[in-house]
Amino acid sequence: MAETIRFTLDGQDVAAAPGETIWEVAQRHGTTIPHLCHKPAPGYRPDGNCRACMVEIEGERVLAASCIRTPTEGMNVVSESARATGARKMVLEMLLADQPERAAAHDRSAHLWDMAEAQGVETSRFPALEPDRIPLLDDSHVAMTVNLDACIQCGLCVRACREVQVNDVIGMAGRGHDAYPVFDFGDDMGASTCVACGECVQACPTGALMPSAVVRDAGPGDSAAEREVESVCPFCGVGCQVSLKVKGDEIVHVEGINGPANEGRLCVKGRFGFDYIHHPHRLTKPLIRRDDAPAKGLNVDPENWQTHFREASWEEALDAAAAGLKGRGREVAGFGSAKCSNEEAYLFQKFIRQGFGHNNVDHCTRLCHASSVAALMENVGSGAVTATFNEIENADVAIVIGANPTENHPVAATFFKQFARAGGKLIVMDPRGQALSRHASHMLQFKPGTDVAMLNAIMSVIVEEGLYDRQYIEAFTENWEAEKAHLAAFRPEEMAEHCGIPAETLRDVARTFARAQAGMIFWGMGVSQHVHGTDNSRCLISLALMCGHVGRPGTGLHPLRGQNNVQGASDAGLIPMYLPDYQSVTDDGVRSAFTELWGTGDLSSEKGLTVTEILGAVHDGDIAAMYILGENPAMSDPDVVHARAALAKLDHLVVQDIFLTETANYADVILPAAAFYEKTGTVTNTNRQVQMGRPAVSPPGEAREDWWITTELAKRCGLGWTYTHPREVFAEMKAGMGSLANITWERLEREGAVTYPSLAPDDPGQAIVFGDGFPRAGGRAKFTPAALVPPDEAPDAEFPMVLITGRQLEHWHTGSMTRRSAVLDAVEPEANCSLHPRTLARLGLNAGDRVRLSTRRGAVEIMARADRAVAEDMVFMPFAFVEAAANVLTNPALDPFGKIPEFKYSAVRVEPADAVAAE
Repeated sequence: MAETIRFTLDGQDVAAAPGETIWEVAQRHGTTIPHLCHKPAPGYRPDGNCRACMVEIEGERVLAASCIRTPTEGMNVVSESARATGARKMVLEMLLADQPERAAAHDRSAHLWDMAEAQGVETSRFPALEPDRIPLLDDSHVAMTVNLDACIQCGLCVRACREVQVNDVIGMAGRGHDAYPVFDFGDDMGASTCVACGECVQACPTGALMPSAVVRDAGPGDSAAEREVESVCPFCGVGCQVSLKVKGDEIVHVEGINGPANEGRLCVKGRFGFDYIHHPHRLTKPLIRRDDAPAKGLNVDPENWQTHFREASWEEALDAAAAGLKGRGREVAGFGSAKCSNEEAYLFQKFIRQGFGHNNVDHCTRLCHASSVAALMENVGSGAVTATFNEIENADVAIVIGANPTENHPVAATFFKQFARAGGKLIVMDPRGQALSRHASHMLQFKPGTDVAMLNAIMSVIVEEGLYDRQYIEAFTENWEAEKAHLAAFRPEEMAEHCGIPAETLRDVARTFARAQAGMIFWGMGVSQHVHGTDNSRCLISLALMCGHVGRPGTGLHPLRGQNNVQGASDAGLIPMYLPDYQSVTDDGVRSAFTELWGTGDLSSEKGLTVTEILGAVHDGDIAAMYILGENPAMSDPDVVHARAALAKLDHLVVQDIFLTETANYADVILPAAAFYEKTGTVTNTNRQVQMGRPAVSPPGEAREDWWITTELAKRCGLGWTYTHPREVFAEMKAGMGSLANITWERLEREGAVTYPSLAPDDPGQAIVFGDGFPRAGGRAKFTPAALVPPDEAPDAEFPMVLITGRQLEHWHTGSMTRRSAVLDAVEPEANCSLHPRTLARLGLNAGDRVRLSTRRGAVEIMARADRAVAEDMVFMPFAFVEAAANVLTNPALDPFGKIPEFKYSAVRVEPADAVAAE
């Protein structure tokens, strides 16, 4: 390691690490040198243009900008000399000359005012800029205002947009004092390609860029909060840490903080989607279905629920809920939630298993990455990622397949884009084009449903050309010879027509990935949501193993998890074939350990039914009652007509949620729950990082935390539970889950996050695992050959196109939260599908026209958009809109291993809606 540099700072002998600046050393020693264009946060390079951080260096004629100047051995630096402080005051005074008065400022608590106050500068002697030279206020964006009368040309917003988020929307235009930030080619912010990540707002030191929520009528504003609470974003699986700014009992705005996954960054949902918790649709009291209510169906107006339900006390509602469940054994099944905490997921699965004597409990992982987990458990021995997504910075090559991170995991995507900008080779594979492709060295837009053909062809090149890692294969794997022989039948020249990718491209990708020193593979639900989803994942695992790209820095397998706690809920046992920590329910020793831990009778050794199988069992008459916590199968299940009919058939349905969701329409008892920002509990993100969530505000009305509700329900069903706080649940989880070794509740409260596995009480956790072997017999990972399995249904003359479903940037899952966020709903208010412009022209349609989409299961009418990223024989459709529910159309056919439905491939017919209406 390079030696430290010794120098003198304000008379004190100090040391600097190589590359450390004078400003950073001063900050580390407790001296904050004024700064405006410098942001001491990950991803921000110092720029040195504002000159507010000047210091004096002995022997040098001019002052130096401390944010960009690195010390040398023996240097003598004075930060508080009369010359340095005088220069800094002059800079601040000149900048204040062009600012609105503090009382009328867009942000009277802006960093600029703090720096001026620290230097004793309150007013300016200099004339203000002429009013006609100040750009007009821009309030065209629903989430942010642009107030360039407060701009000091520091450039932080440009660096935030171009270098941190890598969105390339903001630049500087004009010269000298007339230089200002612009969006795209001088467009209004609201008309630009801005994705509303808000990084520029968080970076701005003056209030020139502000969240609209804290600026009153585009005039005076104040970003200061009465209190701030650190928690975790409740949306996708990235697990961004956030600072919640609270006034009264209301969250008013949100900023990112330096968590291990996000390093201060957020996306539009994390920054502006928080207000769903204050929506008037929130459930505030327990509800019981009225005796004279209409027949069960999707027929309840959340603003006029009194036609179907009546309010009840908690005692009455809990008694009614328990009365319909208690003693019914296998007639009861449960759906838990990946939106709740680890402790709540653990209690839910324990309640079903202990209270009803079976394993018929599942959650949304079945609809997301169940096939990925099946393949990982089979071949690697663990259902979690082998490396955090942040490890991409140490890679040479990365594959992103069947995922659209810029929309589904936007903060993770910033690291992918930075990787490519730094020279890494990014290989994107997807049937649909995407924004990440412009950063890619290779874009393989393959035919939907041909993943195995394409991946096997790539691996066959690696075998044919001897590019595989013989030493790694011999030391850490098994079944290589069978894999090698299997791949001989998949030469690129034979697979090219099948998958739609030229043979030479497949060969180039194979060489690029195999020859890399370090390579990573990321995948999403475009890989997993197929009848061959497990085979798709098997191929990716084999590709990484044959190249030795597991267990070292910059290598690994990473299925990007969808919901904020889908990893944690799965770890906690909220799946029908595993007890906590993926311990099989068929293992006598495992069941014996949990029988002892829970102080209960024998636990069932029979694998339970999955989400889709449970609803099928309702139709078969085997299940008659359900307890559903925070899940929305009336929107999320494939063939939702079938799912909704099952919910209507139940004789007792208990729904526990924050809104009267589509599923709650069918409930007999509705229990009002706390949202994530209203509760205490841990969550585990896609990186295996266990993080502490903290309440910022109180639940509305009589809503209660989910762990409390489940505990009270369990008591009424005859279980002697005595939990009084989630920390007690976490302690019990630790006793049965080896993955939580060295992670305690107190440590999480103190540190905020710990990655599992953690090898010691002070180990932050292992970002990379399996460097010395795998948790399988013999410590070896397994190659499992994958054969070609076609999609369950193929396009034909009646249904000639392919439907692919997915998410949009602004909306998440079934829309119950994001469609109740003012900003998110305003940006993306209408159900839509996307078709290629030539497809629209062939149908005689224009963008914005309504179309009818029909599959073998149903039909919906929806607005059509033109999108060249969609192939001409495809339709893309988001699934967050109940008025045009994508899952009316999707295919419920299952992958035989992961039991996941084929959401990503349905044969569909597209026709003008008005033509259908005229028939």
